[in-house]
Amino acid sequence: MRFCTECGEAMGESQDFCTSCGTKFLSDTPETRYQRTPPMSKKKKRTLISFGLLAAVLLMAHFTLSTIFDPAKKIQAMDQAMKANNASAFLHELTLENNALLNENEYFTYLKEAGWTTMKEQLSTIITSNETNGTGKQVTDDAGNAIFLVKKRAIVPKLYYTYDIKAIPSTITVSSDIVPSTVITGDHSTKISSTDTFYDLAKAYPGTHTLEGEAENRFGTFSNQLDVLVEHPSGKQEVLFPFNYKTYSLTSNEMGATLFINGESTGLPLIELNEIGPVPSEAPLKVHAQWISHAGETIRSEVIDTQYVQGDQIELQIHKPREAEEAQAVQEEQSESDPVESGATAEGAANHVVAFRSAYERALNEHNFSLMASYLQKGSYAEKELYDYILDLETSVYTYDFRENNVIQSKKVSEQLVEVDMEEMFIFTNHLGEQTRYDRTKRYMVVFENGSYKIQKILINDTIRKDL
Repeated sequence: MRFCTECGEAMGESQDFCTSCGTKFLSDTPETRYQRTPPMSKKKKRTLISFGLLAAVLLMAHFTLSTIFDPAKKIQAMDQAMKANNASAFLHELTLENNALLNENEYFTYLKEAGWTTMKEQLSTIITSNETNGTGKQVTDDAGNAIFLVKKRAIVPKLYYTYDIKAIPSTITVSSDIVPSTVITGDHSTKISSTDTFYDLAKAYPGTHTLEGEAENRFGTFSNQLDVLVEHPSGKQEVLFPFNYKTYSLTSNEMGATLFINGESTGLPLIELNEIGPVPSEAPLKVHAQWISHAGETIRSEVIDTQYVQGDQIELQIHKPREAEEAQAVQEEQSESDPVESGATAEGAANHVVAFRSAYERALNEHNFSLMASYLQKGSYAEKELYDYILDLETSVYTYDFRENNVIQSKKVSEQLVEVDMEEMFIFTNHLGEQTRYDRTKRYMVVFENGSYKIQKILINDTIRKDL
């Protein structure tokens, strides 16, 4: 049997044409007659050629990928960038933490000056000895600060791999001597609510970074900007954010006078404030004091503009009429001549409550808390409750007429505490002139401290209300 030399199909001995591909044989030569093995088909030839080309491509790809993912290439590129003073090219080889603050040129300069040669040697040792584990291996600078964290990463397991060199950032933490305040840098911000605590603000690499702060209190608004130099990578860098402000101590010949700031009453006597601040340096205040004489006359001090104050002390002088000064002197002499009590007495506490009622009536009608502040224990429930109540009356035109203040009983509970039960009656007149009579029984908790009585708490036991 013979075969077609073109397609390899079997042919009869006497055939001149291939019935499969149509190839014509012109002569019956020995080459055609006696060819006993089928020749390679075109299809098989194409297949073999394809396999050959694929093998060549794979071999070339293997060589290319091996070159691309050669870990040593990364270190070489970093070293070349360092020698060329090319910060961008150097940092391109690093893995930087997302949103961390970065000043490229200053960080690059830091790495150069902190000992790049030492870092390069450590990187080469890690790569050639395959030292990394699951957590990675640190690279340090000449001072021993952790700079990079090196981790091995597989591209194709057991075939191609590379090394990620992660740059380790520091953490900027901030606090301030004015709270509450807010510090901002880039897309990061944090609120500061305690002067004793440092709050995390942002991750940052060595270099200069700009922080902005803002705060507000009853005296005005504060703002400032601060350039912070992060000197070391890793760890935390504490920053005390500064605001420009002043604090003023207050003095007066009448410390019972009420302080006014920018024309508005604070509701507090000078003796309870002692000082005001922090006051923004760029937002000066105008302060004065008002005092009510024993004759009921309101006396106002000179208005002081803090932008013209030299130093940190403000003196608010009350120029009293001669009669007021004489009356006050007499009262002080009487107080000095009274025997000093060593402990609370029922009678002393009762007298204190009756005197308080008189001061309370004036405070209600004049909307001036300072007139009764000295009768109340500082920081007590009674002080807070009555301060808020007087504050709510500032714009009202109500009047109070206290008619009866009778002591039912006064009982000493302990060495320093007395319960005083009172029966009280007053007439309340509203803004329409309508009057209401109130009959009340109250219990006053009076403490004896530092040689004087102070009302700690007031309990209303019963109220009878009658429209007049």
